[in-house]
Amino acid sequence: MIPQQFEWGEPIILRCRWYDGDGSAVIPDGTACTVTVTDGYGSALAAGSAVAAGSAVPGLFTYPLDPQDEVLTLAAVWAAEFGGEPRTKLSRAEVVGWHLFTVTQARAWDGAVLSDSAAYPAQTIADERARIMEALSQRIGYPPVPRFGSETVSGSGTDRLLLDAHRVTAVLSVTVDGSPLDKNAPADLVLDGRLLIRQSGATFPAGDRNVTVCYRQGPAWPLDDADRTGLYLLRDRLVPGDLSPRTLTQTDEMGVVRFATPGARWPFGLPIVDQWCAAHDERRWIA
Repeated sequence: MIPQQFEWGEPIILRCRWYDGDGSAVIPDGTACTVTVTDGYGSALAAGSAVAAGSAVPGLFTYPLDPQDEVLTLAAVWAAEFGGEPRTKLSRAEVVGWHLFTVTQARAWDGAVLSDSAAYPAQTIADERARIMEALSQRIGYPPVPRFGSETVSGSGTDRLLLDAHRVTAVLSVTVDGSPLDKNAPADLVLDGRLLIRQSGATFPAGDRNVTVCYRQGPAWPLDDADRTGLYLLRDRLVPGDLSPRTLTQTDEMGVVRFATPGARWPFGLPIVDQWCAAHDERRWIA
């Protein structure tokens, strides 16, 4: 299931829907469902009873969290009983700096083709937006808006540490073998590209994958035209076209028309999207 995405400062409503073996929505025994939420640092953030949506959306439970003022990932473990047997389910969510586009933007885009809320529910648009965010992040080598990231690397035994991620803009925490680096570390850390440097000259203890760095990654502000790029992809993914996706050419009274198709160099098959990705691609700088 695609992780839900929320902007920083936006109310968070986590969702879980229970299904039986054939994909039909089901309601747990007594409609009781509990949830435990863990953040991207591995710390317990919240726990409690989820709220059932009832007959309006069978099998759906929600759980509210306070807005977050920093990028973050969340993991929620939901627990309920079915026929007296306990079951658990994992869902994920993410707090990002900004959405690629809003649901309102999506509904007004391209002649309001997505304006029908019955055909294109807000949750469907939001879920596809999260998929598009991930696809663009993978294609250009970094997220087009601020996102949470973390990696575990081997301590160098020097005052410098090379990160795998590109465009890290803020270090949120550093731990060594699960313990904070030291109480003065945040003020001591400086980023120089992919290098994390301790100004004081103190070292990152040498070891095998012993240092975990959590950070904010991506541009300080959304990349230019990232919203338009995402909206082009949204329409392409949600609105059926007149032609089969297998179509390569079409012949009419004007002659032969050749269509752009996905490939190794142009993975989306939409020229305006692939050109935007090519202009912002920084994967060549990533070792």
